[in-house]
Amino acid sequence: MKIKIEFPEKAIFETQLPVGIWHINYGNHMDNSAPLQLAHEARIRWLKSLGLSESNIGDGTGTVMVDSAINYLAEAFHGDELKVQIVIEIESSVSFRIYYRMIRLSDNKPIAIVTTRMVGFDYERRRPKPLPEEFIKKVNQTI
Repeated sequence: MKIKIEFPEKAIFETQLPVGIWHINYGNHMDNSAPLQLAHEARIRWLKSLGLSESNIGDGTGTVMVDSAINYLAEAFHGDELKVQIVIEIESSVSFRIYYRMIRLSDNKPIAIVTTRMVGFDYERRRPKPLPEEFIKKVNQTI
């Protein structure tokens, strides 16, 4: 049974990323791991736009990815420029889900939809930590 990821309607952030040669496999198209790499870059850019980072989303709380899923929709090739759109859903006091939609700019073709679940994390104690109010407030302001 195929996993079906529904991309929520309203993106709160978008960025453009190239498909680099390091994203290409022996089939001369984008490798199956590339959408996660591109999602990671988009996530870093989104957090940076809020003045945050993966290692500090507020109060010294970091983040860690606990699951991911990808729907591959079309091939992408070296040199393609992709628009990556992001939607955030706060799931609980310690976790949030990010949806990423990757669209080729040249023909507006959807390439992939990715989702990752992130958990607030205390890197000193090596365990989950509640999402800081500052982070939740910033996310809610963008929704």
